Amino acid sequence: MVSQEPACPSIIKLLDWCEAEDKFVLIMERPKPCKNLYEFVMVNGGFGEVEARRLFRQLVEAHQHCEARGVFHRDLKPDNVIIQTSTHNVKLTDFGCGSLVKDAPFSSFIGAYLFAPPECFRDEVYYPTPFTVWTLAINLLFIVDGHLPFENFRRETLAIPDGLSSGENGELVHVAQGRLWECMRWGTSLRLGNPSSW
Repeated sequence: MVSQEPACPSIIKLLDWCEAEDKFVLIMERPKPCKNLYEFVMVNGGFGEVEARRLFRQLVEAHQHCEARGVFHRDLKPDNVIIQTSTHNVKLTDFGCGSLVKDAPFSSFIGAYLFAPPECFRDEVYYPTPFTVWTLAINLLFIVDGHLPFENFRRETLAIPDGLSSGENGELVHVAQGRLWECMRWGTSLRLGNPSSW
């Protein structure tokens, strides 16, 4: 569904597939040179805010493409994003936790706890859009700062890292810091719901 034309340049392309005895084998494109975004940021540090905005826009486009195709990724994190080291273009990968979007809430959590919104633990149900908005905000903080904003998945501490806008290109957080908090509100009805407006 996600790989059907028109394709999204920010989603890994499925080239072919075959069925083995008890599994499917997927043959995906592999941009070169590339690393997963987590490894890249851990080695090179966070991105300046202008470049972070460009990377983030690609993630938002990938999410919007999935949503338009009725696909909920459920595990959007830097480990599941490939970055071409020469161009800094990114591609969303690993749809293993994915699901088709449905009207009813999801009740089983799949994915990385440190990226999951509080309703997964508090209410034990969640909907795709508020879930993904929260996850995108956590990814943006990691892309800029190189750290996750929580010490553990119980959310005992939450802070936008100090000095996030201290660079000369600090307009991202000056414009979007309020939006980040709107994306990370504990109540889903209060959470910003349209990442394209960021």
